[in-house]
Amino acid sequence: MESHRSEEDNYDHFFKIVLIGDSSVGKSNLLSRFCHNKFTLEFNSTVGVEFISKTLNIDGKVIMVQIWDTSGHKKVRAITDAYYRGATGALIVYDVTSHITFLNAQRLLADLWNHGDPNIVVMLIGNKSDVRHSVMVSTEVGKSFAEKESLQFVETSALRATNVEKVFIDIVDEIYRNRIYRTKAMEAQETMALSRSEKISTVIARLRQFPSQKSSSVVNKLFSNCDYSVLLFAGVSISSGNNEPAHYKLKIESFSLLSEAGIVKYESDVFEASGYKWKLELYPNGNEEEYGKDHISLYLIICDTKRLEKGWEVHVYFKILIFDHIRHNYLTIQGVDGKRTRFHEKKTRWGFRKLISLDSFKEAENGYLYGDSCEFGAEVFVVPKYAQKDQCLSMIKTPTTMNTHVWTVSKFSGLADEPLYSEDFKVGQVKWKLSLYPKGFKTGKNTHLSIFLRPHEDGSGSGSNTGIGSQSDDWRVYAKFMIRVKNQEAGGTHENKEAEHWFCSTADGWGFPCFMLLSDVHDSKKGFLFDDTLVVEAQILIVGILKNLS
Repeated sequence: MESHRSEEDNYDHFFKIVLIGDSSVGKSNLLSRFCHNKFTLEFNSTVGVEFISKTLNIDGKVIMVQIWDTSGHKKVRAITDAYYRGATGALIVYDVTSHITFLNAQRLLADLWNHGDPNIVVMLIGNKSDVRHSVMVSTEVGKSFAEKESLQFVETSALRATNVEKVFIDIVDEIYRNRIYRTKAMEAQETMALSRSEKISTVIARLRQFPSQKSSSVVNKLFSNCDYSVLLFAGVSISSGNNEPAHYKLKIESFSLLSEAGIVKYESDVFEASGYKWKLELYPNGNEEEYGKDHISLYLIICDTKRLEKGWEVHVYFKILIFDHIRHNYLTIQGVDGKRTRFHEKKTRWGFRKLISLDSFKEAENGYLYGDSCEFGAEVFVVPKYAQKDQCLSMIKTPTTMNTHVWTVSKFSGLADEPLYSEDFKVGQVKWKLSLYPKGFKTGKNTHLSIFLRPHEDGSGSGSNTGIGSQSDDWRVYAKFMIRVKNQEAGGTHENKEAEHWFCSTADGWGFPCFMLLSDVHDSKKGFLFDDTLVVEAQILIVGILKNLS
């Protein structure tokens, strides 16, 4: 978010970028190399939070970048809210010679998504690329994870200054491009909204020509000309009615004085609705930080949230009303096409940055400003988070370093007909189990080795141990997977088979009744048995989890 600027400010944009990662991964040296072209071999752990400002030039625009460096120690992680607040970019740094720092980088990314701005630009940085003889996290692994999470990925060396400047320049450039893109998209949306708004004004004006006409056929004909049965534009629904605001009314006398006094925003008193406390935030001349200039901006804010449990969410339908003094009814505006609005710890304010243009608001014949007096209202109705049948499908491409389970089956030749089960293993948030039939199963009976994959259950049929939560008998899990019997001779060819399947309570196992011929398994020349031991691998490539949201 761009900062406030005074006349002395000599930059066009202000960006805050945060450096996050474990202690000793080289965050401070990256920053020092970029800002001062300095590097130190001495390890001096950052205490608390430090930041450095630097000015860059992009497309003729002066960009002031404030780069925050924080300690990687766990005690400092408690300040994540303040640290991430206002950040437009983040560099997540790990040490390519330390696998644990890479795993922690994945956790920090999840933390960033929870606490940071939804539009934040994130890059994954593998530092210390100069220490090639000690690499624990390969370039391919880092790149694979970055692609899965839609992140930019760069390997750097603060010691040798490799790619250091590129990292900072690239992230600033992307933040700038994203801001320009969002601004243009916003302007295009506003242009469309204004065009539709003109049509709406035309319809309303024509309706007013028939003050005594109540026939629905006339109303329907007029509205059909603009292709609206309910007036909609830019994700906002507009209607009118005679009902008083159900929960709160704010009357302002001498609106012109409020506007001319230089009061940027006015916050109303707190009111209660649907068991929660709320207030209105009014910008009489528009919220310029959100491009609301020359309009009235009005927001609904949830209050007294400290009493709510951590991780709280409140879902509502809410409406803002403007009183029409001439026709004695209310113009009602409802956002996001009438969908539920979600208030939570990081989003306690929702509303309309362009509720109504000041020109329309002040136009005498519209009746919203009468005798320099106006009236706004609010209605807030809390609704369930999800409808009864709402569901969520989560697709997970599993990292190649953590998606394979190896199962060693000893004394294979002496095994009976009964199935053999592997230990549980967890991939993609789901627990799995392999079953193997040494003498074959069904179509492979006595001729083939049979191998199947299944989500592990606790015996209750609930799927509660699959990692998808308690879903009664409705759980469903998708997997694209490969099963492999390893050839234990040097240079030998493994036996591989790949499949995909939706697992559920009625079809919880899937695999290959004819995986490979038993004669090939027992043939000592083939190399699949060594010291009467068979090695089976299960590689889970993609996991999909379908959950009920209610």
